[in-house]
Amino acid sequence: MLEDWIAGFAIFALTLSITPGPNNTLFATSGVNFGIARSVPHILGVAIGFPAMIAAVALGLWSLLSAVPGLLEALRYASMAFLVYLAWKIAGGSANNLGKPARPMRFHEAAAFQWVNPKAWLISAGAITTFGGVLADGSSAIASRLPVMCVLFFAAVIISGFTWAGIGAGLSRWLQGPRLRAANIALALLLLSSLFLT
Repeated sequence: MLEDWIAGFAIFALTLSITPGPNNTLFATSGVNFGIARSVPHILGVAIGFPAMIAAVALGLWSLLSAVPGLLEALRYASMAFLVYLAWKIAGGSANNLGKPARPMRFHEAAAFQWVNPKAWLISAGAITTFGGVLADGSSAIASRLPVMCVLFFAAVIISGFTWAGIGAGLSRWLQGPRLRAANIALALLLLSSLFLT
């Protein structure tokens, strides 16, 4: 039974980690502009930051946020504003080199980004409510399952991060000059589109 739960959660984690969303758009953008090696801190930041968020939600953060009137709505608007800011930076709003972002996202920035990533909030809440479970005695199974959930999401984000950064890096040789600027604008628009998918 535990093996079935682990297999089911692994599929859930990988599927939701590898499908398009803000993190994967940013991984691809980093791959296009900086290559895989310089994207590693970004990937590791998400791989650590997202499981930390899952743990915080499981340990009661979601209930706390839900209990304060207007707090979730304020977080939603803060998330939207930050995604618009990131899209502006990707499109070249703060760079001089044909729209290329100034530098890749750093580890701590990528980890902190999870807290304003709408898809991360939805996945966290869904993971806990769907896979948290109840034991035979009626108590919550989340305490025993949470470490496994965090490890599986870490692995899923690593796979997803290197996949999307690799796709971006593979495309980078064809995206030079004006095509790079066009690609960054397209990636910025893709990032903005995630606002309507969450």
